[in-house]
Amino acid sequence: MRPPIAPTDAEALTVLRASAVFAGAAPADLAHLAGLARQELYPVRALLVARGARPDRLWCVLEGAVELGLYAEDGRPALLGPILPGGWATWLGCFHPAPMPHDLWTVPATRLLAFPAAAVRDLAAANPGVQGRVIERIGERMRELIGWTLAAGLSDPERRLAYLLAVISRGLPGPAGGPAELSLTHDRLAAMGLGSRQRVARLLTRLAARGLVELRYGRVLVRSRKRLEAFGAA
Repeated sequence: MRPPIAPTDAEALTVLRASAVFAGAAPADLAHLAGLARQELYPVRALLVARGARPDRLWCVLEGAVELGLYAEDGRPALLGPILPGGWATWLGCFHPAPMPHDLWTVPATRLLAFPAAAVRDLAAANPGVQGRVIERIGERMRELIGWTLAAGLSDPERRLAYLLAVISRGLPGPAGGPAELSLTHDRLAAMGLGSRQRVARLLTRLAARGLVELRYGRVLVRSRKRLEAFGAA
């Protein structure tokens, strides 16, 4: 059963206007798309889209997070970097005809704004500049995933974690290269290929000792995205 929904025209229009992807789109087209938006509430972890399916919605994360992942043979999750508030899930799923290669899950206490994928594609077709910016977003995400894959094989664990935190924080609000707060537990970071939660705790402690992050309950404060990314890429 789909979660409770409620009209959110004003909030949806604010979200669309704040997105660089929709900059320059005709105001009437934005208003029409905003009128089709629905709010989705997920108090507990829930499966949004199963691997092999194609999503019929494009989601903007308002609260909580959306995780992209698979499950190993032993049942353990293998996660990619989560999509945090202000991020979109997913441009590729909305615009590419192939089914999703991974699952989409919400974390507990997640609130999403859902736009019909077909209506988003119609708006992009009527506003060519939108299509170009969608391609840019898909390309950015692919570069991040490729970079993470390479870092997993080439970097030491401490720098690999720094790179992952830098990638996750890129799309968050705030000045470029400035501080950012990430809602990430040790367990979720461990599921991203970093080993056990105990190992993650040790790596985070090392990054904190370098002055790159500050550890809080269930959260990681990145002091400087620019410094963290430079350390992870070194």
